[in-house]
Amino acid sequence: MPNIVQVQKTEVLKCKLRHAFLAVQHCASVWQECARQQEVQLKELFNLCEQYQCCYEANVESLELPASLNEVKSKLLYVIVEKIEQKLCAVQATICEFQKSYDKVNQARINAFEQKPDMVYLTESRAMSPTLATMLEWLDDTERQLHLKKYLLDEMKYGDVSILQQLLKSWLLDDTKVINKIQERLLYLEDFMNEP
Repeated sequence: MPNIVQVQKTEVLKCKLRHAFLAVQHCASVWQECARQQEVQLKELFNLCEQYQCCYEANVESLELPASLNEVKSKLLYVIVEKIEQKLCAVQATICEFQKSYDKVNQARINAFEQKPDMVYLTESRAMSPTLATMLEWLDDTERQLHLKKYLLDEMKYGDVSILQQLLKSWLLDDTKVINKIQERLLYLEDFMNEP
């Protein structure tokens, strides 16, 4: 027989989870906008990296150029690297926007964990919503996505276009998958979020 204190804690946890998923719902539009901005920025970054690689591999030293053009390659590489750094800063700024919106979700998630309900209530199935443990896990998915983006950004090296292309594909595919998954989960939890 359920303990009245545990039932009250569970109700408080449900309320906190509702608030957390309402925060996710609010932040989902921010994440979509971030994903759209990042797609444009990453494609521009990829283009600049291709330019860098082509310029770097160009064998201008073998050409008989006038003395005034001898440093063209190094100057061009410098300009391209500057533009790459600017694009990386723009991508980083977009990730910071993602971080700010994630922090709201994280705070709501932490508030939900503070209730410390009995494990039975965390794993108990309901007809209209998943277990509370599953919902808490879903909130963690946004954190994993944020850390993945930071990792991919750290791994970007503009000298190797093939690696950059793989990172770009992974990044954009993950954005699409995660946003779709969040939308599906929010639809699934619509009744739960509208409970009094």
